[in-house]
Amino acid sequence: MIHDSVADIYYLRRSSSILTESEFHQIVQSIKNDVLDDASFIQRFQSNVVIVSKSDIFDDDLTCNCPKGAQRFLCKHVIVVECHLKRRKFTSIEARRQTLSSTGRNRPGAPKKHTPALQK
Repeated sequence: MIHDSVADIYYLRRSSSILTESEFHQIVQSIKNDVLDDASFIQRFQSNVVIVSKSDIFDDDLTCNCPKGAQRFLCKHVIVVECHLKRRKFTSIEARRQTLSSTGRNRPGAPKKHTPALQK
């Protein structure tokens, strides 16, 4: 993840990206410096890099340029940036383990007995 503090933009590599770390940094640096070589460079950027930034329209919510983020659903790229910024908190695993019993149920007792389906 690369953060452009001037524009307040986060650049992330897509999970399907074929770029190495150095190639990723070179592409982002080229975009920051407005060095757009050709159409193949733009295609390579679009298929390997995702941009997450604050929205001017949606009350400073983070938005992403991936297909899911463009549809205003919460995508994994936004979640990664929110975790990095410590905006999103998760309960500890130990606390979650205490809520479930060893059988994966959250209430005591044996499971109900059911007759096999379609039996007369």
